Amino acid sequence: MNSMINQNYTTKSHNAFAAYQYEGKTQRVSAQETTFAEKVSETEKTGGVAELSEADRLEAFKKEIWDQINSYPWNPSISESIQITDGAFKRMMEDSDFKDRMLDVLYRDAIAGRPPICAGITWIDESGYRGFSYNDKTAGEIAFQAHSNHKDTFFVHKAKNKDDLNEIWLKRQQKRQEQRELLDEEYERTRYLNSVYKHKADIAKLYEEKTVVNPIIEVMEQ
Repeated sequence: MNSMINQNYTTKSHNAFAAYQYEGKTQRVSAQETTFAEKVSETEKTGGVAELSEADRLEAFKKEIWDQINSYPWNPSISESIQITDGAFKRMMEDSDFKDRMLDVLYRDAIAGRPPICAGITWIDESGYRGFSYNDKTAGEIAFQAHSNHKDTFFVHKAKNKDDLNEIWLKRQQKRQEQRELLDEEYERTRYLNSVYKHKADIAKLYEEKTVVNPIIEVMEQ
């Protein structure tokens, strides 16, 4: 499951927070949006004069949850669809422990997703979490399509095709090669400096040995 994501949920409120829409390749239109926490803080400072409506609070909260889920390391070869009901969002707003537990299980889904899994579908309502994964490509695609088109679908990631995966692999290989080259350069630089310091130390030691005057002991005849 990866960071190639869509947001396909419908909102009934027409306000500033409903002005964003997520396209197919992690590109989001974020035009001067205020976060849920900032908006609540602003309302508290003004003594509730510009009090947020329930719909505004819910939309702002949904965006923050979407951003959080979007940041998870979803596998690029696995399709993922996540449904979250408004009831679940409202409980998350009121119950931080419930919110943390739901986000934690989604994060663990993201890091655990790997072949032969080809698709994963998730439901979150006010009662908690349910999820299924598919190894069969045909069954997984059918389930993914049906699940991702539901009205409660909040987060959708469509697996990349083979060419896209090859491009990702090549980019990762290139990055690893660049990192190896940097490490090699640092190693050679360190080894050179060590050899210079050792050479200087050897010269200093040799100089000291040749310039130290041994005391002359005179034998006095009696």
